Amino acid sequence: MPRLEQQDIIETDKQSVKKHMNSANQGMQPFKTLKKYMPKRLLARATMILLLPMLLTQIILGYIFIERHTQRIVRMLAKTISGDIAYVINAIEADEQLTFTTKYNAKQLFDLNLKLLEGKNLIASTHEPHRWLHDPMQEALRERLTKPFQLRLSHKFIHIAVELPQGVLKIKTSRKRLHSRTTEQVLIWTFASSLLLLIIALVFLRNQIRPIHRLAHAAEQFGRSQTISKFKPEGATEVRRAGQAFIIMRQRLTRLMNNRMEALAGISHDLRTPLTRMKLQLEMMQGNKHEIETLKSDVKIMQEMVSSFLNFARDMEHEPAVRVYIRNELIKVIEQSGFEKNNWCLDCPEEQTILAQPLLINRCLTNLVSNTKRYATKIWVSVRNSDSYTKIYIEDDGPGIPQSSRTNVLKPFVRLDGSRNNDMGGTGLGLTIAKDAVEAHGGKLTLDDSKHGGLKVIIAFPN
Repeated sequence: MPRLEQQDIIETDKQSVKKHMNSANQGMQPFKTLKKYMPKRLLARATMILLLPMLLTQIILGYIFIERHTQRIVRMLAKTISGDIAYVINAIEADEQLTFTTKYNAKQLFDLNLKLLEGKNLIASTHEPHRWLHDPMQEALRERLTKPFQLRLSHKFIHIAVELPQGVLKIKTSRKRLHSRTTEQVLIWTFASSLLLLIIALVFLRNQIRPIHRLAHAAEQFGRSQTISKFKPEGATEVRRAGQAFIIMRQRLTRLMNNRMEALAGISHDLRTPLTRMKLQLEMMQGNKHEIETLKSDVKIMQEMVSSFLNFARDMEHEPAVRVYIRNELIKVIEQSGFEKNNWCLDCPEEQTILAQPLLINRCLTNLVSNTKRYATKIWVSVRNSDSYTKIYIEDDGPGIPQSSRTNVLKPFVRLDGSRNNDMGGTGLGLTIAKDAVEAHGGKLTLDDSKHGGLKVIIAFPN
């Protein structure tokens, strides 16, 4: 097959696959829109899982009772009332008048109040009936009565007027005979019982979710190098297994980090002796002065690297996290770095604190401010607090760092050419140590452009 035809087939296949993916994404679009409004917390989702079936059950139950059961009962009661009325009318027609006996029996046996208006005719009624009770009663009366009649329902009574040869017979009976309160009682009882069961389920569900919250809090503390206080696996079997797995993982990670730090610190410490010996030999060596000075410079850089790593390893030891007043710490670090009073500006509330390891934070800020002092003449530091993070902004008027190099410069032993070169000093570990110190507290260090023309370092510590 020619190469161009193969390319056309491949492009056609790609377009068909892309069209299929777009149609699938469009089909899933309503679910994505619905997902935005779904609750995020586990307790809220569990409540929704419990509540939706209960609401659905209430709706179905209400429909069955109101539309089926209740209407059937109303029709049966309407037929009973209409049968009683038909019997009374037959008795009146047999006697050709409304006798006291008929009136008494109607009241005692059928709860019907009778009144005959002689010589009267039916008058059209404009009353708006209660449709769900009126229609079954109207239908039952049409089936049982052959005389013209009118039906009216009030709040407590049923009023029926029947036109007889003697006049208009007024019939009044209690509305309770037509309307059963079973439906309301069933709905109220089911709603109350469902609400009670929901409350009980939420109480138990909250107790089951609490161990998950404690596990998440312990994981956050461990990620921020904080002391985990009084954590033990509890709750359901699966939650206990997760908690036990977290404890084992924490012990293994802690042991691994300690072993690595001790090994690297031991290597760095052991390197001091040969470096010192090399430095002494270079001092006594005679020959090409330029080469000797180059070797001395290299040895000096190696010693600075070893010292930087040893200091970092010492600060990384598990000291307890405490509340650090960040303003006092920044002033101390800036003054120790050598900035003159008119060359630095600090904007930070005096009461602003962060939960951190003091030595580690001091090492982080010292590296960042010293790096700024090496390449800039002025420094601007500001602190801003939000609900989630406390952010420290360190800006300078130096040459800055190109955007393409900001990722690599945070890696160990990476140093940039140009204005930030070896002649300016440094070991390539300053930003790396600062980044590791921030991440050890669960924070994040990023680089950006400063409005003053140099570099802006943004440190975000979680609250």
